[in-house]
Amino acid sequence: MPTSKSPRYKTTQSYRDYVISDGRFIGRFDDMYRDIADPWGCTSAVGSVDNKLLLGMIKEHFNGSTVLDVGCGLGALTEHIYHTVYPSTLYACDTSATAIASARKKASEVKFFVHDLVASPRIPLDQKTVDCIVMSEVIWYILPVLGKVLRGFVDTLSPKGMVFIKQALFPPGVQAYGTDIATTPNDLKEHVIEAGLLLKREQTLILPNGAPTWYCAATLGTAPS
Repeated sequence: MPTSKSPRYKTTQSYRDYVISDGRFIGRFDDMYRDIADPWGCTSAVGSVDNKLLLGMIKEHFNGSTVLDVGCGLGALTEHIYHTVYPSTLYACDTSATAIASARKKASEVKFFVHDLVASPRIPLDQKTVDCIVMSEVIWYILPVLGKVLRGFVDTLSPKGMVFIKQALFPPGVQAYGTDIATTPNDLKEHVIEAGLLLKREQTLILPNGAPTWYCAATLGTAPS
């Protein structure tokens, strides 16, 4: 058992110390999950309004049986996806083995697996078999391979499949990393379309500080020539 003299988690650390700091990608996800109980507050804030909007979009547009949650972390949102659409098969992956080990203890109905999208942008599932792919707040950590990841989604989707994305961006002038790849919702939209996906619905919420959060639901479309 952890004691006050040897705490399990280092509460003074921020996820920024492990992931992206001073405009530089670090990517120490396993260390982060070992040192911080809930790095992004994803478990404590899983019932937030922005997550409810994503889940509502999934419920409205999804009509299938197999779901994949990409970048699931501790699996809190994964469980809510399950109880929103009750898929026959729910896969969930994350780059952190530590996070996946914790998620497995809480949701036996989910088929969790470890996968590093940066090292291997294509999901290791059979092609054309997944009806729904969800990717929430993951794009910053896969920016250099974002296009490859999205094209991999196209290969993995069933003919009736859909992709749902939620991504918060920075207020204007604040972003220091990946500005050559994406800074606005329109940039993300262009990446989705270039990958061969067709937008069925998109929505942008703007916080008082000017920071947008972008949502989209997309189906298989035709990639530009």
